[in-house]
Parts: sequence; C-alpha cells; structure tokens
Amino acid sequence: MNRYRSSHRSIAYLLPTLLVLPLLLTGCAQAFRDNIATVKAAWDANTNAQISSEQIRKLPYTSIFLRVDNGPRLFVVAAFADTNKKSHNTQLTWLSTDNVMITTEKGRIVKTLGFKKDNLANLSINTPNSGKLSYNTTPKEWNATYDWQPNFRYNFIAQVTQKDLGYETLTTPLWQEKTHHIEETVTIPKLNVSFKNEFWVNKHNKVVKTIQYLGPNMNKLEITFLKPYQH
Repeated sequence: MNRYRSSHRSIAYLLPTLLVLPLLLTGCAQAFRDNIATVKAAWDANTNAQISSEQIRKLPYTSIFLRVDNGPRLFVVAAFADTNKKSHNTQLTWLSTDNVMITTEKGRIVKTLGFKKDNLANLSINTPNSGKLSYNTTPKEWNATYDWQPNFRYNFIAQVTQKDLGYETLTTPLWQEKTHHIEETVTIPKLNVSFKNEFWVNKHNKVVKTIQYLGPNMNKLEITFLKPYQH
C-alpha cells in the first residue's frame, strides 16, 4: 500500500494545557475566570489531565477528553455550536489557545484548522440516509468525500465500510455506559490507501468515544465525550 504522507504527525504543539473559550462566553466574568483557574490548576504540562469528576461537574460547559496521536490527555470545552444547513445536525467546535480548531458532527470529525501538517477542510457523507452509526451487526457501506489542506487536495472519494465489534463498557469520571464498539474502514481508491476509525455508541445511538484519523497517515484524534451539548 502506498504512503500518502509521512507517518509522523507529532503535534505536541497543541498546547498541553489545551483550553478553549466556552459556550456563552460574553465577557471576563469573575465566575468564568474562577472556572478557568480551576481547570488550569488541575493540569500538569507533562502528564495526562488530572481533573476530578467534581471539578468537571461544576464546570457548566460541554466538555471532552482529547488525545492527539500519543500525546497527553487534554480536557477541553466547546467554543461554540452551529447547525449544518444541509444535514440540520448540530456541529460543535473545540478551539485551543494556540488556535487549533476541531469541528464534530454527531461525534464525527468533519473539519479541522491549525494543525501543523494536514487539516481536514471538509468531510461530507455522499449517500443519503447513510453514515449513521447503528447497532446492526451487518456491515454498512457508503461513500464520503474528503477535502484536505494545504495544497487544495479536494474531492477524494472514500468507500466506507462499517461493522459492529460487539459490546464494551466504558467508564469516565462522569459516567459508565454499555456501548457498541463500531469500526469503520475508510478506503480511498485514488490514493490506494485505507485507514480505520472507531466509535463507541450508547443505547441512545450517541457517540460517547471515538478514535478517528484526519486522513491516511495523518493525525489520530481520540475523543471521549464527557458532558453532552444541551440545546
């Protein structure tokens, strides 16, 4: 299988204290500053995020744990929410202090900005009513289109096959859930490459954890959803 890009995609250059401006930020309120101080105090720049379940519960923001490649686990809150006008789904954007942005839609990474090497300019599902994670153990197939920056690498058609790997129980500081572990194989014929993404889906068909690649031989992002977005 051909190499599309160099396999080394280190971005420890996402600040270890990856912190974002939360939803509903309207100014430098003392309460907000206190919350940020609480989160910052929980971090060690050289280790995984050490933040208690009580601290997470007290922060009134949609939040995730994020790991990029083999880097430290980072605690991140959502910067803002928007609606995809085509799918009508909510998109959440997570923004770091060094201006790295990650946008997710129903748990799927659809756009990034600010990574040092490659960025996902857009990911779109091409087949109507597909690309939806389910509990059905029969493999699902659909097409998607990947666009990357830099160098205007657009309109790469991918063939996606999904299968259910069975049940798995996940535990975070806020919840424990029985999930279906779903694996996707993404094949891009034009590049003669493929890669695998993973999703853990709860009984409400919500993605609660995911491991996704921005593209072949690009950054791997592991996201655990802690506090859901409230409309």
